[in-house]
Amino acid sequence: MKKENFDISSVPKDGYLIFPLSMSRLANAQAGPVIYEFLKFFESKIKVISLDVIFLYTNDLYLNSDDKALEIRKKALNQMLGHKGEFLKLLLKERKYVPQAFHFLPWDYAILNAENFQEAKNALLEAKNKDQTFQKFLLSDLKKAGREETGANLNFLIEEIVVTYLLTQKEIPLPHTLATSDGWRLICYPGDPIQSLIYTYKNNLLKKRDDLPEQHILFARSFYNMDKKILIDFDITDLEEID
Repeated sequence: MKKENFDISSVPKDGYLIFPLSMSRLANAQAGPVIYEFLKFFESKIKVISLDVIFLYTNDLYLNSDDKALEIRKKALNQMLGHKGEFLKLLLKERKYVPQAFHFLPWDYAILNAENFQEAKNALLEAKNKDQTFQKFLLSDLKKAGREETGANLNFLIEEIVVTYLLTQKEIPLPHTLATSDGWRLICYPGDPIQSLIYTYKNNLLKKRDDLPEQHILFARSFYNMDKKILIDFDITDLEEID
């Protein structure tokens, strides 16, 4: 019988929930109140209070625009500051969680602090040129996201995959307050993961760490769909079934 993806009842102690934030969704599917409600849903799975939350803003996507640099910077900063302020307002009002356990990071933080970022990116660029199936999924993911098939957009999509991969493999150090620096990491997003990301994991296009604790391995190859409330395990997920 085929294995199905499912929700999880609990998470181990010492870990991170990581929210990659799409700039176009900060006012709707990833707005502060929406994420706050998700955290209230997820808290029943946390048995030991030792979890940190990472907000990672994909602000560099704006650099693919033809707009002037100053206008791009103003727009991105206003969106990020507005989103952070909206979330912190809820956090401080309800006093339910520890404010210091929430960390707000720009996209370049992940790249600058990553181990082997350029090496991993080059590996995927090479795979794009040699692997027609991988290339097919990359172009399909761009189309579904409403992005044009340009070199800049393909470059950013590959960056997204690399950063996500390195985050789950603990190759990017993260700030921490309640969790330990070596805690498990779970990516959370309102929707399914992109096909090219799953393909990267399933076909080992990037080197997996072989020294992760056993209880962290599942999250290192998974993605939590906030809308469906299920954990997408890449090992058992059929690529063709992803929307």
